[in-house]
Amino acid sequence: MSFDKSKISLKEAAKILKSIYNLDGEISLLDGEIDFNFKVVSNNSKKYLLKISRSSFDQEYIDYQILLLENLNKNSKIKLPKIVFSSDNKKSSIIQDVHGYDRSVRLMSWIDGRLWSSVNPITKSLRYELGCLCSCLLYTSDA
Repeated sequence: MSFDKSKISLKEAAKILKSIYNLDGEISLLDGEIDFNFKVVSNNSKKYLLKISRSSFDQEYIDYQILLLENLNKNSKIKLPKIVFSSDNKKSSIIQDVHGYDRSVRLMSWIDGRLWSSVNPITKSLRYELGCLCSCLLYTSDA
């Protein structure tokens, strides 16, 4: 498959968002390593992260990511994204893109903030704060 056929346009992302979540709004493309990621600002000003997989996705891996996020959200002391259920009450959905390839789609609540990669300078106190927040994630489960 060519790279052009693997990309998801803003227009296609908007159609997918409407068909699965019955949401309309402003969509912008975000950087991503594996999935195609989009920031969504809905017509009622709520913000979301829309993730659309590449066509070679592994649904078990996506399901694992969802379960991991839900588990972290159970007892976390820090704000984390939450899974948004589709109109038919699913955590993720499989769709066919305009080229006929299957894609896995999921939506999460948006967390405002800065990316670590955009912080400059990265000071000792910022590293310490990041470590503290990460430890909150590790020690909040019932284990």
